[in-house]
Order: sequence, then structure tokens, then C-alpha cells
Amino acid sequence: MIDQIIVLIYLLGTIILGFYVGKNTKTIKDFAVGPRNFSTILLVATVFASIVDGSDTLGLVTEVFNGGPIFLISYMGIACSHFLTAYYIAPKLAPYLGLISSGDLLAKIYGPKAKTLMGVSTLVESILLTGAQILAVSQLMKYFFVKHIG
Repeated sequence: MIDQIIVLIYLLGTIILGFYVGKNTKTIKDFAVGPRNFSTILLVATVFASIVDGSDTLGLVTEVFNGGPIFLISYMGIACSHFLTAYYIAPKLAPYLGLISSGDLLAKIYGPKAKTLMGVSTLVESILLTGAQILAVSQLMKYFFVKHIG
């Protein structure tokens, strides 16, 4: 019972804070980037949270535990790809400053149908990633809260 009350208080606090902070938000661009006064640590934390999720963490830890540290080397490929993208591709995106999504970028290059395709594929990916997050959390809950026999 106390757990439900804590979650409810957190939910209400989050909603109230969201309405208070977002009261001046009028457009989707205001919602997406706001006044652009973000600190470096906030941007780094946001990128890190976007890249590393529960399924990555649990999957990597499980594979390292079961198969050994060779899986850490394979995971480094993902980190290398992000660094290479930042070094080679990001500097070439200057003509697209002001666009707030990859769909906007595709629409500028290929037209509105590409933006629609990007939106649909992003929706499908988001649904699948949400399922992975739910699975990861359920595994943690099962591990910590189900009484172990033996």
C-alpha cells in the first residue's frame, strides 16, 4: 500500500511540475529544444540515457557472465560507431541546423513521404523498445521481489 502511495505522489509531482514548467510551450519546437540553455553535463546525460537502456545493460551483463569478456569487445563496436559518427558525420550537418528531428532532415532531402516513413518506423521501434524495457524491469522485479525457494 505504501509503495502505491509513493508512486502516486511521484506521478502527481511529475505532472504538476510538467504543467508548471511547460506553461509557456506553444509549438513543437518549443517542446523539443526549449530555450537551448542546456549545460554540457545535461546533454551528455541525455545522450547516455538514450544510448544505454535496460535491455542493453541486462543483455550485456548476462552475455559477459555466461560467455566471458569477449562480449565486452563486441559491445565496443557500438561505442566506436558512435564516436565515428560524431567525428565524421556530425560536422557535415551544419546545413540542417534548426531541424528538430531526423524526419525533418529526411523531408528536407527526400520530401514529405520520407518524413512519414521515418515517423512510422520510429513508432514501431519505440513500441518494440518499450517492450524491451518492460521485460527488463519485470526481470528485475522477479529477481528482487519473488521469494526464492531453496
